Amino acid sequence: MKTRPVHLIIVIAFILLYHASFSQNTFEYRLNDGTDNIAKCVLETNSGQFILNSVKMDGQVPTKVQLLKLDSYGKLIDTKIFDYQGKRCGFDQLLQLEPNLFLLTGYIVDGDTDKLWFWKMDSLFNEIQSRVIQLGKYNYSNARIKRDCEGNILCFGLVADSLFRHNAFVYKLSENGDSLRFKVFTTHHAFGHFDLLEKPENQGYIYVICGFGAGGDILDLDTLFEIQTRHPVPNDILNFTDLGWISPKTFFQTGEKINSSTGKRKIGVQVLDTNYAVIHVQFLGESDTTYYFPGLRKNLDFVDLNTTYIGGTYNFGMDEFAMVDSWYYLTRLDTTLNIQWEKFYGGEANYTLYGITATRDEGCLMFGTFYNNNPEVLKRDIYVVKVNKDGVLVSTDGNLSKLVQEAILFPNPGSEYCIALLGAQHPSATLRLYDMSGAIIFSREIRQQQTKIDLPGLAKGIYPYRFECGGRIIGSGKWVRQ
Repeated sequence: MKTRPVHLIIVIAFILLYHASFSQNTFEYRLNDGTDNIAKCVLETNSGQFILNSVKMDGQVPTKVQLLKLDSYGKLIDTKIFDYQGKRCGFDQLLQLEPNLFLLTGYIVDGDTDKLWFWKMDSLFNEIQSRVIQLGKYNYSNARIKRDCEGNILCFGLVADSLFRHNAFVYKLSENGDSLRFKVFTTHHAFGHFDLLEKPENQGYIYVICGFGAGGDILDLDTLFEIQTRHPVPNDILNFTDLGWISPKTFFQTGEKINSSTGKRKIGVQVLDTNYAVIHVQFLGESDTTYYFPGLRKNLDFVDLNTTYIGGTYNFGMDEFAMVDSWYYLTRLDTTLNIQWEKFYGGEANYTLYGITATRDEGCLMFGTFYNNNPEVLKRDIYVVKVNKDGVLVSTDGNLSKLVQEAILFPNPGSEYCIALLGAQHPSATLRLYDMSGAIIFSREIRQQQTKIDLPGLAKGIYPYRFECGGRIIGSGKWVRQ
């Protein structure tokens, strides 16, 4: 049987379109509309678009829901801003249930009570279903959602009682929002954001929670959410926890690691087995000199286990309105926690990473907030960066974006010293400082990932800098000596 030319053309066109749909697009998107905006989560749809769930606060009306849709190139193609029946409300999580059906869950403030909000929409942001659910005697605080092996919705996070004590909870609902099982864990008070895994073959759940003043626990739950065993979280990697299965017997756990003597943070990631023994552990950042904060909503994600991403904020100022330079931080590693590369995105403003989403083209999308360090205008812009699997961002002119750095200099501004930081993929680099005329005033070979450099005699001013490695500039910017 011969293949007709027209059939061959159709097949070739289909193949080209299929591969184009998974091409390595990169982009930046910033929402700067004069109001204060916070991103909560991002979903890559089955069609390759991105839906961004956020809240808008302008100080005049109740907090509003804000939904944004970007195409695969980062162009805004749809938006919806609303409050629900004039009440303060917001969504925390978003799931795609069907090609044209999405589920969002969050909160509605109804009188003195914060209730769970269960809302469905189509791809045009039209409401399909809305349910407001009272969580017993508790107030909703925050939660995540996942779909279980039976197609039901698992909602889990924090609730608060009348004395504002917070406890972890798990709530199983049908896809239509019908209540199936609700459990609050009152054994000790909890705080922060944490995660839950469903065990293979419907054998129960692994729930990692953080206790207020009591460390963290791994709760081994049966299918009725009853605690079978309780284990301390190894290595005190607590809060901002994300979990992900590697195999039926091993899983990732991430979170923050606090230096007990300095109070500063770094990102912890470990591989545990189902007996909760540590197989591998890795700490990202140097908590004795600065703050590496995990992504505040989601800091672990992967489509392919060999391309696993961990995200956070480098030089986090403990406040999104802190007058500091900070960066989105992204690293790619494998299942044995070997770092493949580390990169920094931002500087010259306060960038705070809320979360990451691994994309189907093996790249990664980062989302969070941008604050331009203006003390007279306290507002945050939503800031989104989509990179390819090598962490590369291409600017609109087709060149590599200057936003991306593989080596940085901080604190900025500084005083009598600065710290040179190299991404783990660079064992060494040459740092050069220049005056404003372009003359080299300082040069040094950097042979450690983090190196403190004393500059006691340097006059106050602005000094451009460059890191060079193998004939390539891997980092550049302007360092300010105060």
